[in-house]
Amino acid sequence: MVGASVADATAMVTKYSNPTGTNPSGNWYEGKYVGEIWGYRTDGLIQDQATADKFNALDHSFISTTPWTPGDVLYRDLNGDGKINNGNNVLGDMGDLEIIGNSTPRYNYTFNGSVSWKGLSLSFMFQGVGKRDWNPGSAAYFWGSGPYAQVTVFEEHMDYWTPDNPDAYYPKPYIHSAGGVTTYRNKNIQTSDRYLQNAAYLRLKTLTLSYSIPENVMRKIGLSKAQVFMTGENLLTFTKLKTMFDPEGIFGSNRYTNEGGKNYPMNKTLSVGIILNL
Repeated sequence: MVGASVADATAMVTKYSNPTGTNPSGNWYEGKYVGEIWGYRTDGLIQDQATADKFNALDHSFISTTPWTPGDVLYRDLNGDGKINNGNNVLGDMGDLEIIGNSTPRYNYTFNGSVSWKGLSLSFMFQGVGKRDWNPGSAAYFWGSGPYAQVTVFEEHMDYWTPDNPDAYYPKPYIHSAGGVTTYRNKNIQTSDRYLQNAAYLRLKTLTLSYSIPENVMRKIGLSKAQVFMTGENLLTFTKLKTMFDPEGIFGSNRYTNEGGKNYPMNKTLSVGIILNL
């Protein structure tokens, strides 16, 4: 026996008092889809000083006044005005920002099934989301750096840019005083298509294997039923997210820093039991 379900929904603002479309990335406006993520387009990481010099000829003071160097993120000047910024911050004039994703979960699905044979039974349920984006923002767990004591460096963070590792995922790291590092760090942690995360996933939510001892054996030992079973929850997860994040936990936040992903993931559990009926 096999069953499946899928559901999809989006929401759009049809009325809102923001006639000029001011700050559309952080404000409501008519026609906005719930979950919109605005960000910069990028061309990877700067690999040489000549590319850095070309970028530094642009006015990038909106992001940081510190010069870009090899290993920093290369943002695109989409509107060609010689500046990297958000324009006049109104709908239709957002400078180099545009909609790059959406955090609304799309195509929520499940499929389950069960099969039995000579007392053995196997049942399972998979659950997932087909399309969803997550903006890590300045989350310390994503970048491996930040102003708070909970910063934790994971194995993934070791893939950072150096001249010997030009194809790295992460930009080069910076070390400075708590306040002094901000202007350097800001160069690379802007919301962008390079670091927008694919939060779609498929997870094996439950898996149960059981065996019922035959009735003729039960009668001989004075029992009406005897069954042994093993149940697992959250045993497998398939996702393109960085492995330090749980796709079901990143959209929640803690009270201290309000950062998504800095919370407990879904636990894997394994249970074994016996059912005896007299």
